[in-house]
Amino acid sequence: MTNLIIDGQLADNSFTHLDDEAALPASGDISVSTQRWLDEADALAAHDGTVAPRLNGADELLNVVAKLHKLEVICLEFPAFADGRCYSFATRLRRSGFEGQIRALGNVLRDQMFYMQRVGINAFEVDEGRDAEAAIESLKDFSETYQAASDNPLPIYRQV
Repeated sequence: MTNLIIDGQLADNSFTHLDDEAALPASGDISVSTQRWLDEADALAAHDGTVAPRLNGADELLNVVAKLHKLEVICLEFPAFADGRCYSFATRLRRSGFEGQIRALGNVLRDQMFYMQRVGINAFEVDEGRDAEAAIESLKDFSETYQAASDNPLPIYRQV
């Protein structure tokens, strides 16, 4: 079970993350692998509920960017602490004009959430054993940032 944080607030998690072999439920919000999202596009388009592609760092982002206008939610999987490829994905999604929810899954650590938020991730699934309130507070770890990012396109020296 996971805690869901959206825009700095605890929220109900209505999503089920399906494996590629799992049967498609009749309804409900789901995420599927990028490959399944591409392979079963017609069946998923008819699904009663929100369908989100679930990308990991090995996926080709261009397959998703071409269909951003059809998406409400995109899930990014962080498999390990040191795998930062989805940070780049989030930045590229925001720069491509995606305004929906970008949700971080997997190895979502309190110490990284501030930086995930800076690149455009606005929803986080935090494992049940972790302190959700501390995770929310981590989104405010720093009052000033030096570099430009999705959350503020101007570096500090240009903010006069």
